[in-house]
Amino acid sequence: MCGFVSMVGMGFGCFVGFIRRGGFGDALLDFMYSLRNYFDVFMHRLGLFDLTMEKGSGLIKELLSRSRFNEPFFMLINIMEAHSPYLPSDLGDDLYNSVIADWILNRGVDVDVVNALRLRYGLHAGFAVERAIEIVHDLSRYLDNTLFIVTSDHGELLGDGGLGHGYFLRNGLLRVPFWVRWPGWFRVPRQLDRS
Repeated sequence: MCGFVSMVGMGFGCFVGFIRRGGFGDALLDFMYSLRNYFDVFMHRLGLFDLTMEKGSGLIKELLSRSRFNEPFFMLINIMEAHSPYLPSDLGDDLYNSVIADWILNRGVDVDVVNALRLRYGLHAGFAVERAIEIVHDLSRYLDNTLFIVTSDHGELLGDGGLGHGYFLRNGLLRVPFWVRWPGWFRVPRQLDRS
């Protein structure tokens, strides 16, 4: 877990902890991920890489391409590409959060910012779907013996009934993708219509 935390800037403390416990391989991997994160932030600030679009699914694809699973396994992959921040100029989500705060406090909303967020959200959601398909494809050698479930924890409101996502029920939050693929050998039970 510590190694993955380092990707968001906690690298040195984890690195030292791994060394103290004798985990030199983990320490080296942690150090490499930390360097990569700093490089990605640097490239983002130069405008050469959009860190708001690529939020870790590329790393997941890399790890899966090097992994082989011989025993039964459970895997949960959380693709964050459809989550904020959306705007390349708003890496810390400050603008996004202030627009939501203004809406909550009924202080009006900057329509131009909401429109920019709406446009970028569509791009992010499309990218997340592409990455999910690529990841399922990368795991395709396990398809015949695997139950795959692809879904989302929530949608995002961008002026369509509110802003952001919170403790309220709206279509834009509830209507999310849901795809199930049963193992090839499993006979899917049919539900009876009891109406």
